[in-house]
Amino acid sequence: MWDASLYLRFGGERARPFLDLLARVGAELPAFVVDMGCGPGNLTALLAERWPAAAVCGVDSSPQMIEAASAPGLSFVLDDIRHWEPQGVPDVIVCNAVLQWVPGHRELLLRWASWLQGDGWLAFQVPG
Repeated sequence: MWDASLYLRFGGERARPFLDLLARVGAELPAFVVDMGCGPGNLTALLAERWPAAAVCGVDSSPQMIEAASAPGLSFVLDDIRHWEPQGVPDVIVCNAVLQWVPGHRELLLRWASWLQGDGWLAFQVPG
């Protein structure tokens, strides 16, 4: 079980790799952005700041994290990222420090990539 308050206590440290990853994404005006494994949503909010015209959705399997996630204009979904399906075509999918916990993530990445159009972005990183 994840503790959102403990997670947020180290928010600065957790944000650095996310910001580095986000800086590499070249999408200019995405309409739909997804944060897979969004946690308490603090980093999901940065996606909305970068792309204010986009619909931004965070997905996480932890009820505690989704309960803590709240930001105006953002949507959050309680679901397992291995099974969640988008309502529409994502332009950007971001996954930060999550896949190390997910068995079979190679197949999952292929599935996510199949959702994207030709100019879509799939950006992920794992600690290492």
